Amino acid sequence: MKKIFTVLGVAAALAACTQAPQNGGPTVFQGRFIGYNNEFVEFFLPQEDGSFKEIPLKVNEDGTFCDTIQFDKDLLDAPLFADKFMFRVCLEQGKTYNAEFDITQEGVETNFHFDGEGAAENAFMAHYWDVDVFKEIADVTTFKDFKSTIQNIYAPLRKELGTISNKPFVKYYNDEIDGKEEMYSYYFPFFAAEAAGSFQDDPDFGAYVAGKKKVSDDDFRSSLEGVLTNVSYLVKRINITDALKAAASCSVNPAQKEWAMTQMISSLVGAGNTNGLQEGYDYFSGVVQNEDYLDQVDELCNNALLLHPGADAPDIEFEDIDGNIHHLSDFAGKPLYIDLWASWCGPCCEEIPHLAAFVESLGKNPEICCISISTDSVRSDWTAKLEEVGSTWPQFLATEDGQKSISGKYFVHAIPRFLLITADGKIATVNAPRPSEPDLLNELKSLL
Repeated sequence: MKKIFTVLGVAAALAACTQAPQNGGPTVFQGRFIGYNNEFVEFFLPQEDGSFKEIPLKVNEDGTFCDTIQFDKDLLDAPLFADKFMFRVCLEQGKTYNAEFDITQEGVETNFHFDGEGAAENAFMAHYWDVDVFKEIADVTTFKDFKSTIQNIYAPLRKELGTISNKPFVKYYNDEIDGKEEMYSYYFPFFAAEAAGSFQDDPDFGAYVAGKKKVSDDDFRSSLEGVLTNVSYLVKRINITDALKAAASCSVNPAQKEWAMTQMISSLVGAGNTNGLQEGYDYFSGVVQNEDYLDQVDELCNNALLLHPGADAPDIEFEDIDGNIHHLSDFAGKPLYIDLWASWCGPCCEEIPHLAAFVESLGKNPEICCISISTDSVRSDWTAKLEEVGSTWPQFLATEDGQKSISGKYFVHAIPRFLLITADGKIATVNAPRPSEPDLLNELKSLL
């Protein structure tokens, strides 16, 4: 845990709470939110039909709360939203829970503590969601070591589960860990190719995949869909041809191979990764036989090739805090580093301090200009965030036409995204390094 919580403080704040539990009835949920500032708080529960059920939590102005909540079943993994925070908690029907949540540190969603009922289960939840598997597996180049690393990561959590008496909870999370260990196995060929510089067959991974040759198409797609999407953002240096070979290596079934390759190139291009796009597109077209896949990727890649380095940068229209309209051409004469963000985007906001430090390091006569363009649809959300964080570099809000350019011409469908435009208005890259990445200035110079 990143914060020490005071149980006495919670108890004092809840002295006026008069709710009582009922066996099998509503759950009594009480506690406080540290740093509360009138945020809307609710449970956002997935339903079996794919929809979501929203259950608001009544919170007082001082951050304390005491509410009764009716659930249809015990919640072993309940998402609780407080503005931009999402805490994952465990609650059972007809019980009383005392909890404290810290919402003062944006981007940290494991700062919470339960006292009494559910303490062990929710302490486990905080530890479980605090695990950063990708950090540990980034440089592992053999599948044997990769599997061992993942097992070692989850071993302490399995041990912690062994101390919890709630049998349904223990079974649920042991099964969850089993599923995660299997899912992370499919990241291996991508991370290994990134670490080694090119895709290489690994006999141990080949044997692992061969052992799953009877997996149905639906199960295979369910297992790989999230992996292939995440790889597009996690793996930066791998070229598209190697990524396609890695995707194909995840199955021995030809139809599954083609589906995985199609998802891979679509995800990469959608994330702005065009590293070796022409060669990758040619490789894909020479291997894949499914006409629907070929048509899908043909249109996508031909559009993306318009954004290759050296192409004219499509214009983006945006306005300043006073409502004055600007365009990219207004910044001609120096390379332009563009931050595409929004006030509601947690990862975007995490980059703000890093971008501020980068701008400061450039000095008063920067060799690369930096601007931020918000994609917020509500102007007041943008201005409120600017007042909160402050800014020493130009901040703009995309107009309606600007929004269309960002999504329709730059194919940006997820943020944060960083663009680098040359001094004469050409594209250097539509997937520039983030401000938080080390040695950013030299990384940007290498792309110009």
